Amino acid sequence: MNNPHSDTPEALLPWYKQFWFCFVFGLPAVVVIAAIGTVILAFNSADSMVSDNYYKQGLAINALVADINHAKALDLSADIHIDKKTYTWQIKLNSNKALSTGNLIVNLHHPADSKKDRSFIAIDAGNLSYRGQLNISDKHRWYIDISPENTQDTPWLLKGELAQASTTTNIKNL
Repeated sequence: MNNPHSDTPEALLPWYKQFWFCFVFGLPAVVVIAAIGTVILAFNSADSMVSDNYYKQGLAINALVADINHAKALDLSADIHIDKKTYTWQIKLNSNKALSTGNLIVNLHHPADSKKDRSFIAIDAGNLSYRGQLNISDKHRWYIDISPENTQDTPWLLKGELAQASTTTNIKNL
């Protein structure tokens, strides 16, 4: 018996160059390669918003709440002015009660990427005024924490948000 299709160009190609071979084995091979690429991408770009030590952070919340409540009891707020040309920060603390502090620790937390978090120490300039220098070039908002460097007295903590577009901000715990 003679096969009428045996003389077609498709039939003359070797088996590994046939369309159906490429279709049946090529598509699953592409899926396997894409899955391996996805696994590599997942492991190399882990989510930085998930904390490894969430239990310890949960235990420390009571200390943070006590520090925030102490700042509320002092009726403490901060006026922040940022000079965008020299990256100089001027922080003025406002309180109705007597406040003795040395330098301040200022922590800036990026909302999405912990690798971009920044810290600096604001030097006491007298009369509850402080100066520091830090360049934050991202056009995002930042979460800001201000606390005294010397915690021999009862520590306090101011938390707030800082919009990068603004040069003057008031921070007060709610």
